[in-house]
Amino acid sequence: RTGCVCEAGEYDSDGDTSNRNWACVSCPLGRFGENRGQTSADGCSLCPAGRYGDEAGYTASSQCSLCPQGFYGSGTGFTNVSNCTECSAGKYGTSAGFTSLGQCTNCPTGRYGNATALTASGECTACPSASSSASGSNELRHCLCSAGYYDVDGSSVNPNVTCGACSAGYYSGSTGRVRHDQCISCPLGQYGNLEARTQVSQCINCVEGRYSETAAISAADQCELC
Repeated sequence: RTGCVCEAGEYDSDGDTSNRNWACVSCPLGRFGENRGQTSADGCSLCPAGRYGDEAGYTASSQCSLCPQGFYGSGTGFTNVSNCTECSAGKYGTSAGFTSLGQCTNCPTGRYGNATALTASGECTACPSASSSASGSNELRHCLCSAGYYDVDGSSVNPNVTCGACSAGYYSGSTGRVRHDQCISCPLGQYGNLEARTQVSQCINCVEGRYSETAAISAADQCELC
């Protein structure tokens, strides 16, 4: 039997192909052997990043399974799917076999991902009405009330986000307002007849022959006659 060699996917556990006491053993988990005649387990190659090998005797890297969608595998020689790492909260994975966290995609603007291993943007939760969040947000509290609104719960770190409109006669051009008194009054001589205004230019001048010495009025007839 001198000169016999082990097949692909195997190695000679005796370590010497010229020895009569050779015994072929399958390449171990996390490895594959493309070539015949390997004399040690180290002759079997490691499964590449993004893959794992949970069975012995593989003969090609393609037999190593891909880390599933929503996960990534940054190392080599993984032996089980549990070695793959979940895309972190605020991100999702679009396909299997990712090799780094950087391949996971941020949840889009206006959504947040408060779970790991998400697989699509639709699994990121939409911010409540009249609020939005930055890309990659991972908590509800990252949703901030839009311009023209304020958080009626009164805190930007409150786990509940309920946005109410700045009242008629007021406006707000900034996001993340947490109290109505942060909405800005329409100036003297003007009124605002609609809620949720975002800029002072949306305040309307009192008509000729009328004036207002009070800020934040909400209707034309609240302008007083001269």
